[in-house]
Amino acid sequence: MTTAAEVRDYLAAEVRAAMGRHEITRTQLATELGISIQTLSESLAGRRAFDVNELVIVCSVLHLDFASLFPAASPEPKAVSA
Repeated sequence: MTTAAEVRDYLAAEVRAAMGRHEITRTQLATELGISIQTLSESLAGRRAFDVNELVIVCSVLHLDFASLFPAASPEPKAVSA
């Protein structure tokens, strides 16, 4: 089972990586999101969840596909009975 903290950490890491790839600063992204740098820093550290509207903007600014932020979970293999 995935916890909310694990999802926050995963999303934060994905956004940080994309920021690095596109050379977008925290100041630039915070401005695009309409939030303070401190609030963005909390999200990038996984201490605050990005809301859906923020994620839509993040995807636009960082040229990400929204669905790519949520990779499908691998189902548990089921035992085959003989």
